[in-house]
Order: sequence, then structure tokens, then C-alpha cells
Amino acid sequence: MLMLDYQRKAEPAHRLGMAVLLVALATLGALGADYNNVAAALDDAANAAKVADAASVREHAARRERGAATGRRADADALALTKDIAQANRVLRDLSTPWDALFTAVEAAGGKDVTLLGLAPDAEKHTVKIVGEARNIVAALAYLEQLQRQPVLRDVHLQHHQVEQQDPDRPLRFTIVAAWEAES
Repeated sequence: MLMLDYQRKAEPAHRLGMAVLLVALATLGALGADYNNVAAALDDAANAAKVADAASVREHAARRERGAATGRRADADALALTKDIAQANRVLRDLSTPWDALFTAVEAAGGKDVTLLGLAPDAEKHTVKIVGEARNIVAALAYLEQLQRQPVLRDVHLQHHQVEQQDPDRPLRFTIVAAWEAES
């Protein structure tokens, strides 16, 4: 026969099991606290490293920008100096060019039938462009021949000519181009 006792009294809890459970829970709490401390320290270290990296990047960029600005300023100064030197060389060349020989040659070739309207010398290329008006083509060609006889001029040729129809006297406007040599 089987006896069922529904009102049985509970046995007292085992004291050793409870003690182990309490020690495990305390250890778990201590480990959790240590984990939180280590995680917080790691987060602080990571944030400090990020701040240090950002500062280093900013400092490097600032150094590079200062160097680039200094380089750009030095390049700009060198370019300005080069331009100044080139301008000074042009002025020196223009001042040392014997303009008198050129002007004397052009004036010596002139006559009463030719009027000079413009004289455009190019010291760098040693060329001169002469613009003028003549009474007719014969006077213009005579002037061209006289220019060709000038020792300082060479390769003298008529570049352009046109009769001015609007003018009642119908003068011939011409352009003569020549190379010229500086006297040594």
C-alpha cells in the first residue's frame, strides 16, 4: 500500500549549498563591478587616444599648411622677382639700343611726297614697322627704295598698301616692315 502524505514538512535547506550560492553571487557581483571599471577605463583611454590623434592630425595639417603657405609665398616672391628682373632687362635693353641710328635712317629716306604716320620699333626682335602716306604709288616705292639703301636696315619690304578713297586727294596709305641692326 502506498501512503501519500500531502502535508509533509519541508526539510531544512542545506546550509553548505546556500553558502556556496552566496559566495558565487558575491564573486559575480565583484567581477561585474571590476568589468564595469575596466570597461570605463578602456573607454576613457580610447577617448583620450582619439583626442590625441585628432590633435596630432590638426597639428600636422597646420604644419603642412604653414609649410605650403611659406612655399607659396616663396614661390610668389620668386615669380615676382623673376618678373622684375625680366622687366629690368627689357628696360636696360631699350635704353642701350641705339635708337638714333634707326630714327636717322628712317628720316634720311623721307621726302616731300611721304608723310610718316607711325613708327613702331620692336627692340627685342630688331624689327620696325613704318606706317605712312604718300601722294601716289610712285612716291611710296621711291621711299621704299631709299629705305632699302640705308645701311642699318635690311629685309625692307612693303607689307600693305591701300588708296584712301574717302580722302579727296586719294593718298596711298602703306605699311613697310624692316629688320634693323644695332651698330656695334
